[in-house]
Amino acid sequence: MFHLLSLISFSNAVFFIFFAIYSFTSNRKSQINLASFVECTLLAIWSFSYTFFYVADTKEEAWIWLHIGSIGWIGFMGTLVWFFLALTRHQFNQNKYFRIIYCGIAPILLLLLNVIFQQNSAAVDLRQSGSGWGWTYVNHLSNPLYWLYIIYLLIGVVASIKILSTWLKESRSPHFRQLATAFLFVDGLLIMIGFVADLIMPLITHYFPPMTNIFLAIFSFSYWLIITKLDLFKMTSLEASEYIMDTISDALMVLDQKGVIVHCNKATGELLKYDMKDIVGKELSYFMKGEVYDKESIDKLVEQKRLRYQERDLVAKDGFLIHTSYSAAIAEDDMHGFMGIIISFHDITRQKNLEKKLFQLAHYDVLTGLPNRRYFVDMLKVFEEIFHQEKKDFAIHFIDLDGFKEINDTMGHDAGDAVLIEVGNRLQTCIEDSDFVARIGGDEFVIVQSDIADEKDVIYKKEEVLKLFEQAIILDGTVAPIGASIGYSLFSMTEGISEMLTEADRHMYEEKIFRRDNTDDDFNMKERIPNGQKGDGDMNSIDAYISSFPTEVQEKLKLIRLAIKEEAPQAEEKFSYQMPTFAYYGNLVHFAAYSKHIGFYPAPSGIEAFKEELKEYKGAKGSVQFPLSRPIPYELIRKIVRFRVEENEKKHQSKASGNQRGEK
Repeated sequence: MFHLLSLISFSNAVFFIFFAIYSFTSNRKSQINLASFVECTLLAIWSFSYTFFYVADTKEEAWIWLHIGSIGWIGFMGTLVWFFLALTRHQFNQNKYFRIIYCGIAPILLLLLNVIFQQNSAAVDLRQSGSGWGWTYVNHLSNPLYWLYIIYLLIGVVASIKILSTWLKESRSPHFRQLATAFLFVDGLLIMIGFVADLIMPLITHYFPPMTNIFLAIFSFSYWLIITKLDLFKMTSLEASEYIMDTISDALMVLDQKGVIVHCNKATGELLKYDMKDIVGKELSYFMKGEVYDKESIDKLVEQKRLRYQERDLVAKDGFLIHTSYSAAIAEDDMHGFMGIIISFHDITRQKNLEKKLFQLAHYDVLTGLPNRRYFVDMLKVFEEIFHQEKKDFAIHFIDLDGFKEINDTMGHDAGDAVLIEVGNRLQTCIEDSDFVARIGGDEFVIVQSDIADEKDVIYKKEEVLKLFEQAIILDGTVAPIGASIGYSLFSMTEGISEMLTEADRHMYEEKIFRRDNTDDDFNMKERIPNGQKGDGDMNSIDAYISSFPTEVQEKLKLIRLAIKEEAPQAEEKFSYQMPTFAYYGNLVHFAAYSKHIGFYPAPSGIEAFKEELKEYKGAKGSVQFPLSRPIPYELIRKIVRFRVEENEKKHQSKASGNQRGEK
């Protein structure tokens, strides 16, 4: 009888060698074929070794053939899981780490343990079976290799059931469901028989030799039926593609490597308003707005395998522009390798139109069509980034309309709206292509002046803007008297955007107050600066500025200058914003003379800190007016300067500490 067992084992080995060769030669690039080749090779080794295991003359010889056979029955489970993963790769989200560990590392380690030790997972000893059919296993529950193998098998069984049941549940193809059912039945039956015959029976009786190898004959016959009747090696994911594609509402296309459309679904024809037969055979670029075939992009996709959430405009047959979001991936059949490029297009035309409307509403002023405050703030960040990258300075001009309220009150809001529109149009005529003008409030506008060389450029731009208001605005034959107060600041002269905005806003309000209180001022600051010395930044321009005023005013200005220098000896003197300026870790204070008062500008924080002492004086945000008719409070000026010095030092230290932490 034992000769019959050897004959069956040898026959199994021959069949599995044939299956291995057939699997390998059918398609060498296919993961399914490769896994089938390895699996059949392992089963052939198992069957071939047991041909001689049953009839071994000595126990030592039987152990040798058992160790050789262990290569097959240990590697079989890991390879089987690998085969199922390859078989269902389009339907099952496989974990590559599980595949590497379970299908590769685990069986190799278990095989090494079985080879190193005299005993192995199947047996701690060998003896002749009670039936006289050859050698059989002797095993005990105390064998640690036995339990390692049990755990290894159970993990493989659970993984296989999960993979095949998921495939069976999610697959719409009858063919795929038949394959899943067949493998669940055939492999489940083989594993169950093997578990009982080779792992349970040796713990109970030694009457029968290991019989799983014999039942491999049933498995080999079943596997051949799966290959021939269910066309295992002719399986392709495109078999179900037409049905699946036509149930999807998004446009789907299959392209070859040249970008030519070889297949599409019904939704593609509906989206592009073409018959499907008129789409197939054309390059995708034919349906793209102003595009030509880009071989480099296709080659990049072939290399990277996937593109996601790209946007592209398609052109329908009637010329209508369709905004789409598309994703693309390489379709690779397990047998034939590259099958095509799958691209899905989702129509986002309505979404894009809505986004455009929302962006317009969120970033543009409805009345004038100019960018609004939000857009202005966003653009400031862009200009700041350009400054840090290319060292191109920029400035902002805050423009507040003078007399606008009177126009609204006397001529009506429609007239006021007409004035705002006209002002917006005029401001756009005096900016360069790289500049930016926005309406940021009711009667407030702003110009962002880019790529400036020095403060002179900013002053000239301010004068250019003021000239725009010299020409009267006529509404229905009536003159609408309108003027403007402008305050500017340069990014390079401040500590950042926040201070830049504060400085420009402060200067704008100071000019508005000056225009209101000094309409007949004969000490106009701009006129009192000697020609050629505007903003040159040296000591002579400040001296010249002071000397341009009457003697009694000069004395007051000199004493203010002296007080500041004594309280802030390390501060830099310069002529900025058309007035004497002291800088220490940023702007410290400014001062300027007018016909009836001296303006002192210690920033909003300086005014807030001494608001009780300053409440008897006129002032605005960041400034105070000391009347020329009263004594100048020099001691108070000193206190404010000391406060500003300490404030700027703290800001500098805090910024330096932050930079150090960032470097660490």
